[in-house]
Amino acid sequence: MPMRRISMYVALFLITVMFTLTACSSSSSPAAPITVTVSDRLSHAYPGVTVVLGDRDGAMKEYGTTDSNGQITFATPPANATVTAAASCLSSGATTTTYSLDVRYDVNRLASLQLDGCQSSPVPSTGSTALGTITLNITNATSGITQYAVAANRSFFAVFGGLITQQTITIEPYDLQNDGKLSLFVVGSDNSGALLSYGYVLDQTFTDGMTVNVAVDQPLSYVQYQIKNLPSTADYLCSNVFQGRTGIGGLWLGNCQNLASGLTSTIVSVPYMPGFGDQFLHNVTLSSYQYPNSTTSVYSYQSLNTGPYAPAPANQSFDLSQLLSVPTATITGIGTPTPTLAWSGVDPGAAQVSILAAFRLPATTYYLIINNAGAGRTGYSFPELPDSLAPFRPLTVVSYQVSTSTAADAVVYKSSGTSYSHY
Repeated sequence: MPMRRISMYVALFLITVMFTLTACSSSSSPAAPITVTVSDRLSHAYPGVTVVLGDRDGAMKEYGTTDSNGQITFATPPANATVTAAASCLSSGATTTTYSLDVRYDVNRLASLQLDGCQSSPVPSTGSTALGTITLNITNATSGITQYAVAANRSFFAVFGGLITQQTITIEPYDLQNDGKLSLFVVGSDNSGALLSYGYVLDQTFTDGMTVNVAVDQPLSYVQYQIKNLPSTADYLCSNVFQGRTGIGGLWLGNCQNLASGLTSTIVSVPYMPGFGDQFLHNVTLSSYQYPNSTTSVYSYQSLNTGPYAPAPANQSFDLSQLLSVPTATITGIGTPTPTLAWSGVDPGAAQVSILAAFRLPATTYYLIINNAGAGRTGYSFPELPDSLAPFRPLTVVSYQVSTSTAADAVVYKSSGTSYSHY
């Protein structure tokens, strides 16, 4: 069965949308004024920015511009208001205009928004965060290996086809461990992706231009997952082990396979690397893809983690009747200036609903992240904007994901979600 390596950390550079939830005002008591503060990326006050006040559904009520302190106050806002700030600027020496947008939902008194003001950083940028490079020398000692995956303690770099003996790798800050050291892993697999053996070096002091030698000669070990009550709707199963080192980070290794129609239970061998790790988690994730039309794909998943961290890997039994049900995600008004992201069918056991969406604007892409949807929410609409902010009106929704999960500190952590992608 093919086995796939899964990275623990993925670097995302997105605009985080924070919001404050308070009780709705009663009809007999007017809402308190809302003061909005807008700053740039360097936390400086941003004057002259257009700020739009909308109702809970994003319908525009009024708008104005920030004063010299980067503030504007709306005296009679609706309860649970939507507040949007938008501005364009031109960086020194640039020829392309920068467009920046920020949105807060369910605002009742104060809101702080941040935009790109095209200010120069006090520390000159080199255009790269790279710390330098290393030369990796690989010695293969296992027959059948046709490709290598190279990983640091936080992320996989790449998969290299063929039996390479030397590779130069660029090291970024996030590749280092929490203690500043660098560990490197090389995992060899055959043409089908089945993992055959591995090698590693641990806790190296990184210096630019250094050389590291790794022999890929250590056999993988396996734990057995007994999985029962497989739902009929899932067509793909990944069984994973997380190997962490206290205060340093860690990696996932897994076995992924297509599910036969009508399969209700299975036993899976899941690989791990002995000699590395003192904290272990076990996970199974079910997923499926659908293609309702030529421009849309729908991905859904259900995931179940054992917990808390264990000092050693062990055989596991997973009852998938415990999975959170998959929410239904819908988009209405796609192609209009005010599309709505909605959801339904949230599992009663879910403690959190999170939203991630990407809107294509005429000159940029706006990413909306809501870490926990507001009370009573079943959807969010892109705010209505005045004609002066027409360049910030979305052309379409590129992607939209709604995820549900149990509490982050739960002993058994569960999550599920549905993701739409439009081409």
